Amino acid sequence: MTVSIWRYSHLALFLISSLFLIAAALSGLILSFDPISEEFKSEHNSGLSEINLSELIQSVNSNFDETFTVEIDDNSFIKASIITEGASKQVYVSPITGKQIGNVREKNSFFKFVTNFHRSLFLKTTGRLLVGIFSFFLLLIALSGIFLLAKRHGGFRHIFSKVHKDEPSSYWHVKMSRWFFIPIVIISVSGVFLSAERFSLLPTSKNNEESPKSQWSGKNALDLITLADITKLEFPFSEDEDEYFLIDHHSGKLKVNQFNGEVVLMKSFRNMHYLTNWMSFMHTGEGSIIWSVILMLTSLAILFFMISGFSVFLKRRSKSLSKPETQTDKTTAEIIILVGSESGNTLELAHELFNSFLANDKKAYITGLNAYSSYPCAEHLIILTSTYGNGEAPANAGRFQNLLKTIRQENKLSYAVLGLGSTSYPNFCSYAIEVDGLLKRTNGFNELLPLVKINNQSSKEIQKWILALNDLFNTKLTLPKTSRIRSTDLFIVKERTNLNSDDTFILFLEPKNNTLSFQSGDLLEVLPSENEAPRAYSLAKYNNGILLCIKKHPFGVCSSYLADVKLYEEIEASVVSNPKFRFPTEGNGVMCVANGTGITPFIGMLNDTLDSDSNYLFWGIRTPESLGIYSRYLEGLVLHEDNLFITYSKLNKKYIQEDVITNIHLILALFKNGGVLMICGSLQMKEELFYLLEKELKSKVNKSLEYFISKGQIKSDCY
Repeated sequence: MTVSIWRYSHLALFLISSLFLIAAALSGLILSFDPISEEFKSEHNSGLSEINLSELIQSVNSNFDETFTVEIDDNSFIKASIITEGASKQVYVSPITGKQIGNVREKNSFFKFVTNFHRSLFLKTTGRLLVGIFSFFLLLIALSGIFLLAKRHGGFRHIFSKVHKDEPSSYWHVKMSRWFFIPIVIISVSGVFLSAERFSLLPTSKNNEESPKSQWSGKNALDLITLADITKLEFPFSEDEDEYFLIDHHSGKLKVNQFNGEVVLMKSFRNMHYLTNWMSFMHTGEGSIIWSVILMLTSLAILFFMISGFSVFLKRRSKSLSKPETQTDKTTAEIIILVGSESGNTLELAHELFNSFLANDKKAYITGLNAYSSYPCAEHLIILTSTYGNGEAPANAGRFQNLLKTIRQENKLSYAVLGLGSTSYPNFCSYAIEVDGLLKRTNGFNELLPLVKINNQSSKEIQKWILALNDLFNTKLTLPKTSRIRSTDLFIVKERTNLNSDDTFILFLEPKNNTLSFQSGDLLEVLPSENEAPRAYSLAKYNNGILLCIKKHPFGVCSSYLADVKLYEEIEASVVSNPKFRFPTEGNGVMCVANGTGITPFIGMLNDTLDSDSNYLFWGIRTPESLGIYSRYLEGLVLHEDNLFITYSKLNKKYIQEDVITNIHLILALFKNGGVLMICGSLQMKEELFYLLEKELKSKVNKSLEYFISKGQIKSDCY
């Protein structure tokens, strides 16, 4: 019940404030660029802590007829109000020379416009009040979201545990919420604080008026105070003894004797002043590029949460509202299917089961666990349920236990419970276990099948359960959509190498299915275990089998699994067609670029081609010793010896992308003749190569990288 309150509160706050949050995030995103751009202006200063006030006073007085004030803002711009050549001006000055380095400009009109919108929505006082309220709503959304996340993972101790890969919108919504929770809280709290201050809702107190502190007593404060310590300096109007320097110091307001620099009076700031300044900084990022970038990313994250949250809401709603093809009346149904579903995946599976019963001429009825009722003609009760968080009931199942206690069935029911979840969570299928135990202790219910718990909606385990139902009901139930992973084939390990010096190894696999079709450049998707996501490897078609070149990573689950497979051992995997990465059929020339194990598809492609003169292979590898396991496969390449380029990164301190760019003339000739550049390997290599290539293409042929990609002359398959 508690979870439901938090869940609906989270949803309600989101729906109420979504338009405002989108507007605030967009305007905040734009405003985050303002302090970043300020840091790169020529008037920006550094080293202010090395220059004292005496030096500044002397330098500006020597350059201008009269100086009234000097102000230093968060971006270290020094603005002076001066008179020079009979005219009053506001100028930017150098802290070292005191000379003018620019005229004070008004804030960019666009940023002023966006700032006003961000602060008040152009609704003046009413708008400022709404901003404060919705900032508070954002805080509540963040807190309720993190609470739900903790419940989902079984407590705050497990909040950073592995996120179960669900639908992309849901997966990234959860994953990014952990990254941006603290920045969002900071933005919302500072927004609420600044709004409260605007409406005088915060406690105020006058500054303390006191005698000079001992740090300046009897000393020339103008020699001790640096430009980094102040925000404003007011010059005396005359040389009268009653005229003083007035300084807005970070610790308070100072009145300083203009002749000897002694502090004659100090009004120290109270804590509220510092808190206000800190909140303003945290909300705006003024004076810090790093924090401004964080604010920019957080604004983008809020926009993403709005979109992904709405997407999750719509998907769950559509699944919860989806109706079966034909619904038997519950009073006449012989099979009752009850569903407990949080994300909608379990409900989808239950609907498939329901439709399969109908196809087998069985009178079935499906509903949520919360809609449990009496079923006078029913003989069987089938329950499919997920688990939420720390062993709790999913959204549509929280009332089932109480309903079971109060509703009496007229006839005995045989039951089967199917639990769905993930072993990555600490309370795997806990609610299904609870429901199964509850039915065992309730009169009128007999066990039809023992409890079955399914990890990650394993198609193999679901099918086993379906076969058990078929035996009991004498049916032919099928679930066409239960294959949450691709159908697999068996492959025999016919050859394998030992681990190479660079932790790579090669497997040659022979498919047991002789009719299996694949080409070099396709992917082999390997599932190391039911608890892990599949990993895809680029394959080479070699001697009618599959060649894989694999890098073993220290914490790589799949690469470690494949590194341990024995000769003639069978593995399960799926061939995934990859038509966008095919060797061209027309003989206009191909340049293959790879690093490390990215050479795999090219071994197959360059073994199959008949043209050796117009094709090139650029391959980056660490050392000559790394070639050991590849040598026999390289010998078979249909490639002119002058067209093979191997770069040893560790030996030559150079990477393959640099060698490719060195031979830019080959690429230009290739593109001119209609040839293709193919890239396979690490994503970093590809990105660096694309960066260098973009510059070369712009300067030499005035064409963009995108131009050749759109023509199909650049293909890549990088991870």
